[in-house]
Amino acid sequence: MKIGIDLGGTNIAAGLVNRHGELTEVVSEKTPETQGKIIEVMVHLAKKLMACAPIGLVGIGVPGVLSADAKTVIHCPNADMMNTPLAQIMEEALKTSVYLGNDANAAGLAESHYGALKDEPNAAMFTLGTGVGGYLVVSGKVVTGAHGCAAEFGHTYVGPRHYDCGCGLNGCLETFSSLRGLQASVLKALNEGVESKVLAQAVKENKLDGKLILDRAKEGDPAAVIAFETMIFGLSIAIRNLMHLTDPAVIAFGGGLARAGDFLFDALREAVVPEQLAYPDIATPKFVGAQLGNDAGIIGATLLDRLV
Repeated sequence: MKIGIDLGGTNIAAGLVNRHGELTEVVSEKTPETQGKIIEVMVHLAKKLMACAPIGLVGIGVPGVLSADAKTVIHCPNADMMNTPLAQIMEEALKTSVYLGNDANAAGLAESHYGALKDEPNAAMFTLGTGVGGYLVVSGKVVTGAHGCAAEFGHTYVGPRHYDCGCGLNGCLETFSSLRGLQASVLKALNEGVESKVLAQAVKENKLDGKLILDRAKEGDPAAVIAFETMIFGLSIAIRNLMHLTDPAVIAFGGGLARAGDFLFDALREAVVPEQLAYPDIATPKFVGAQLGNDAGIIGATLLDRLV
C-alpha cells in the first residue's frame, strides 16, 4: 500500500492506495494557515493511515513550485511554504520514503495510469478550478522541466486583462479561465451595466460560484455568457499554442469547472478551428473529461516516485 496526500488550499486529504490504483481509505482535515500546522496535519493524517496497513511510500501533491530534485517546496503561498525541505521533514517524521510533486502533475499521472489519458503517449490536462493547473506528457514522458515548472498552463500568456493574476503578471490564462477569472468577468459585466438579477444577488450574498455562473450561461444570462465566452477565448488560445508546441492527441479537463461537460467541450470545439492552425489538415485533439474526480490528486501522489 502507498499513501497519497493532496495538499489543497482548503483541505488536506490523504488516502491509502493499493497496487491497482484503488483508493481504499481517505482521511482529511481543513488546511491550517501556517506552515508548521500544515505539516503537523499531514503527519497526523499519514500516521493515521499507516496504522491501517504496511506502507511502501508517501507521495504529496503540492500546489506550488518545487526544487529540481523535487525535495524542497520553493514557493507555495497557499500553504505558507517558502524554501521548505518538506520531503526531509516528512521522512524524518514518518520514517519512510516521501516524494513530492506538483499537484496538477499528480492528478495527471493518475489520469494517465488509470483514467481518461490511459495509454496516451502524447496528451495534456487542464485543471480548471480556483486557478488553472497543467499536465503534459510527450512521447510517453511527463514533462516537468529544469525546475519543475513546466506545464504551468495557467500562467501562459493569452492576452491583456482588466486585472492582474495572483502571480503579479497580466494576461495569464488563469485570469480568463479559472473560477477567479469567471467571477472577475461577471463583476466587470455587472459594473458595466449588464443585466443579471440572479448573479447580482449572488454577489451580494457572496455565493457567486462556478456552477452558478456556468448554469446561468447555459440559460443565456447576459453576464454569465460574457464570462463563459471570455473563459473559452482564453482556453482556445492556450490550446492552439499547446497544439503547435507539443501536438497532443487528447486533452483532458479536470477540476470543478470541467463538470460543465459537453457545454464546455462543444464550445471549445467551435473555438479551436483548423483555419486558425498552421497545419489545418492535422486532426485537433480529442477533448475529454477527467475520470477520477477529486480522487486523482491522492491517487496520483502515490505515483510521483516515477518522476524521479
